[in-house]
Amino acid sequence: MRRLARSRVHTKPIKCMGTYIERVEDTKEECCICRESLAEGVVVKPRTCTHMFHQPCLQRWFESSPWCPVCRTFLLTILGTQPVNGTEFDLSISEVPLPGWPNTSTLVLKFVLESGVQTHEHPHPGSAFDGMELEAFLPWNEEGCAVLGLLQKAWERRLLFRVENDRAVPNGFVLPTQREVVAQEGYLLGLRETLHEVGVV
Repeated sequence: MRRLARSRVHTKPIKCMGTYIERVEDTKEECCICRESLAEGVVVKPRTCTHMFHQPCLQRWFESSPWCPVCRTFLLTILGTQPVNGTEFDLSISEVPLPGWPNTSTLVLKFVLESGVQTHEHPHPGSAFDGMELEAFLPWNEEGCAVLGLLQKAWERRLLFRVENDRAVPNGFVLPTQREVVAQEGYLLGLRETLHEVGVV
């Protein structure tokens, strides 16, 4: 199955440990990171998996990774650095079908990022950057709607675009901007897998 090339997705994990972690009392297991006993110290367990850690061990782990070191469950929400001001995500329906889906209407996604000023999250804070407008296409069926839901979530988490070389650009995702690309074997699956890699599920 063919996979389309992609570049690295730039992200930053949010340090909101208390939202995702609960304390554990009276356990004789060992920490999944340092492998030492959990009999002493503050012990915590993510609410999304069953593994337990010393709180300091997990805090250090979160400095570089947002997922459980054992089962790879995402424990922190990941955000990108997509500009916030002057952005718009519109959705419309076209009756013109995509190649490969002759009897299916088309979801048309329009992304607008207006030109603006870079913030501390961007390469040159205080400098201007050029915005962009981009249209993307998905089949209006179960698979297309599933990918749409993931793209909407990625948009809300500011993951789809970033500022590079003083202009807004896609953030490593091969977005379905060409009708022919969407029909390529494995494209939608590959896009979903890329989104899953940054916790968009």
